[in-house]
Amino acid sequence: MGSRFTRLAYVFYLVLFVILYCSIKLNSNFGYFHLLRKKIKEHSQTLHNIIVILHGILNAFLMWIMSAGFYTWIYISSIMFIAFICPFLLIWLYQFKNDIQGPWDLPKVI
Repeated sequence: MGSRFTRLAYVFYLVLFVILYCSIKLNSNFGYFHLLRKKIKEHSQTLHNIIVILHGILNAFLMWIMSAGFYTWIYISSIMFIAFICPFLLIWLYQFKNDIQGPWDLPKVI
């Protein structure tokens, strides 16, 4: 994937992103950002929220630089849709839930 980038700096951004964000195990030597975020969240929830918002802005900015804007709008729109519209849609659709009673359910005491 790195060979498809037009500039060497974009490859560097990709590798930096992978090192900081995409470590899988907590005891891995590959990336430590998740451990830092965990300690910050234990210390102060407000500081953690500020860091999360700043990282979202940084990700959008770097994506804007790398993709000339189109994919950035898709990214921001999908984040806003998932964060704000989907919960309200789920709450609204709950009124149409059809509760099916079957032999797999626990019996109700009358």
